[in-house]
Amino acid sequence: EIWQNSVTQKIFAYVGAQSDGNLIIVDLTVLSHGEPHDVDGANCPYTDRGRKDYGHTVTVGGEGLLIMNTASASDDDDVGCYIFDLEADAWNPPLVGKYSRTSRALTDCHDSIVRKNMYVPSLKANRTILISADGYAGVWRLVDITDTENPTILGQTDEPSEFSYAHSHTLDEAGELLYVFEESNTYDIGIWNVSDPSHPKFVNSFSYSNNNDRNSLVHNGHIRGNELFVAYYEAGFRIFDVTDPLHPIETGKFDTYFDPDYDGKENDNIVLREDYYGAWNLYPYLPSGIVLVSDLWNGLYIFKVRKSTDEPEIPTTNPNNDDQSNDDPLNIDLCFSSNNEIIVDGVPSSIKNLKIGDSVMVDEKGNYGKVYSFGHYEPNAKPEYIEIHSTNDKTGAPLILSEAHMVFVEKEN
Repeated sequence: EIWQNSVTQKIFAYVGAQSDGNLIIVDLTVLSHGEPHDVDGANCPYTDRGRKDYGHTVTVGGEGLLIMNTASASDDDDVGCYIFDLEADAWNPPLVGKYSRTSRALTDCHDSIVRKNMYVPSLKANRTILISADGYAGVWRLVDITDTENPTILGQTDEPSEFSYAHSHTLDEAGELLYVFEESNTYDIGIWNVSDPSHPKFVNSFSYSNNNDRNSLVHNGHIRGNELFVAYYEAGFRIFDVTDPLHPIETGKFDTYFDPDYDGKENDNIVLREDYYGAWNLYPYLPSGIVLVSDLWNGLYIFKVRKSTDEPEIPTTNPNNDDQSNDDPLNIDLCFSSNNEIIVDGVPSSIKNLKIGDSVMVDEKGNYGKVYSFGHYEPNAKPEYIEIHSTNDKTGAPLILSEAHMVFVEKEN
């Protein structure tokens, strides 16, 4: 079984591999649009450049550098990060440097980031800095690779007091705060100030909101603006507002593993900690703002993430069916599942089959309302008519939502 990881730079994709896999470079100028390419077809130009097992993960950065991260903790020197020059030849990049063992210190280089023109106060100069997640060493190291043939370690995060696996990381847009993800379930997410690469300073560490009740490993994360998007294994897709790094706030979630259909029913095949399950990786940098999340068990998820200031907020489910005012809604972006069961003209059906004009049961008393609109915002929606009786939500009680919901009905009585 070959593990592969890919990254793009200009017109090429670079696919690294582990477990007997090589570096594959793909020419993206010939894309197939809606239809997949033939396997090994002539209409999919690619080349095999060897470099067997160099690429557990791959990174591009520093304006033209390809980094192949071995994520290896073997006793030989064939570990660490391999540096290739894409500016010299993007189709067959030459090896120009290597960050590997120094005084037998573990340099697994599980993942890396390259930042060009990063100011180093002690040198009073801008340098090209490689930030390496050094796996079993439990630390993240900042390495000067301005001279790629002679990498120099400038600084590192503190060595942990207990075992911690330095897995991956993301750097904020200012190049000052490094968000790190450790895959050994010690502290999950850490924040370090690396504005001085020679002397990283610890800022904070935190876990997802339900970690005390249902502990989960963390895997990968990316930052976009003040939002940290995290693939959190069994805890699924999590979003944190890190405007104040001392007080991160979890602002969004989707249980890709426990509740992949988001219908309130947990996955029947849940397995905890016997292997790796749940949200594996994500990508939040598409121009559309769409976030892609991959789940090891349930496949690809595509999310539109919005902030509460963009559109009206929507209150959460009211499990006690208490009177609930729309004047003070909770910040939950909630929609009915298309498979939720409802009652249409006295007959059980599902929301995905609703049509304009259908009469749908809107409460447990048997009252009906006519569907007059679908969509995510209708200025003329009437808040008193937006309770729909569903038998498939998390609590068994009706879902009571604001006028920003996708189905609007009018009472008939």
